[in-house]
Amino acid sequence: MKTLSLLLSLTLLLFGAFACDDDSSEEGTKENTAALCDDGIDNDEDGDIDCADTDCTTFCDAVDTDG
Repeated sequence: MKTLSLLLSLTLLLFGAFACDDDSSEEGTKENTAALCDDGIDNDEDGDIDCADTDCTTFCDAVDTDG
């Protein structure tokens, strides 16, 4: 019975660790380098690309984004 309880506890612990690991859209990759802010890809999956992303403001201050 102890073995079963230990196995169940270990399984739940491992499942919890992997289930909570997918937070890339919230805290994962940030667009915070010049290369990421100029690649045309929404690297942090927040819906904003390059200079439209608030993470890129320091790299895009000199870029004319409104034509």
